[in-house]
Amino acid sequence: GLFLPYFPLYLAGMGFSPTEITALAALVPLSGLVAPPLVGLLADVLGLRVWFLRGLTFAALVAFCGFFAASDRAGIWLVSALFAFLRAPLWSLADAAAFAATQQGGGSYGRLRVWGSIGFLTAVTACGMVIERSGVRMVLIATAVAFALAAIFSIAISAPPARRQPRAVNAWWRLLHTGETRVFLAAVVLAQAASAAYDSCFSLHLRQLGFGPSFTGAAWAAAILAEIGLMVAISGLMARGHAP
Repeated sequence: GLFLPYFPLYLAGMGFSPTEITALAALVPLSGLVAPPLVGLLADVLGLRVWFLRGLTFAALVAFCGFFAASDRAGIWLVSALFAFLRAPLWSLADAAAFAATQQGGGSYGRLRVWGSIGFLTAVTACGMVIERSGVRMVLIATAVAFALAAIFSIAISAPPARRQPRAVNAWWRLLHTGETRVFLAAVVLAQAASAAYDSCFSLHLRQLGFGPSFTGAAWAAAILAEIGLMVAISGLMARGHAP
């Protein structure tokens, strides 16, 4: 809720061109091609998903703090690449932990996951107003504080005893060779391609139109409200559609 909408504005304030900003933004999906599958597979083999989530959250926080020291383009590129690689696996690990919690304790994954969207909405709205008053560099401070809180709270996530799964590699390899998996991955690629320009350029587009950070935060919040509605209703929709 802080990094995604406002970091492009910070880069623009540092003198980066739109082409450079989108090139830096591309580090996130590039890291997403490599880091989540490898980290997820290793976490499954070792049976340490929650421990990987904790460690990577702390590591991503340390990497992000490098932006406070990076003063030139080379430094920002280096920190961005490292942060993107460490940040990329966090979402799949967090989703796996949330899904496991609903399987063990009952409840709806969608209604549990909606709290992430509420956090996004709150952060993007509040940060827009703060940036308008105190400058765009506040996005670095706010994001670092939020990552620090995430790292602290990750310690409280219940970690089941480690259960090694040495056959996970073979299962993963077989899964990649099924037709259903290939269709699913193709759908994911198209969905990500459709949203990539929006995620990386929407705030810059609003800035070019003359809107300030407060309006930018409100515009992002409107989109997240729609997401929250879907998350709340997702259990009923999936049951009606007979989704597995």
